[in-house]
Amino acid sequence: MKKFYFLSFMVAIAFTACGGGAKKLSTKEAFDMLAQHRDMTIIDVRTPEEFRQGHIDGALNLDVQSHDFASRLSEIPSEVRGSRVFIYCRSGRRSSVAARIMKSVGFTDLVELEAGIISWVEEGYPITVSE
Repeated sequence: MKKFYFLSFMVAIAFTACGGGAKKLSTKEAFDMLAQHRDMTIIDVRTPEEFRQGHIDGALNLDVQSHDFASRLSEIPSEVRGSRVFIYCRSGRRSSVAARIMKSVGFTDLVELEAGIISWVEEGYPITVSE
C-alpha cells in the first residue's frame, strides 16, 4: 500500500513539475546522437531486472519506480545536471515521468528515446546484457 501512495505522489509531482519533460528522439536520432557524443550521460529508468536483461552500453540504472529515485538524482553532480542527459525506459512512458521529475530537481537538457528500448532492439541497435 505504501508503494501505491508513493507512486501516486511521484506521478502527481511529474504532472505538475515546471518546464515539461524532455525532447523526444526517434531511435535512429538517438543512436546517431549517442555515437557522436560518447561521453553523454545515459540513464535507464527501468527496474534493475529489466536493466540486466539488456541496456544501452554505458547506461546508469535509476529505477523511476523505486522509493529512492529522487534522492539518487540529487547525488548526480551539478555539471551533469546542466549538460545533455539521455534517458530511456521500455516503451517511453516511464522515461516521460522521469523527465518531469528530473526537470523539477534541476536537470536542464534532457533527451528521451521516444519509443523506448523496445524500438532500439527491434531496429537492431546494440545492447549490453548483465549477468
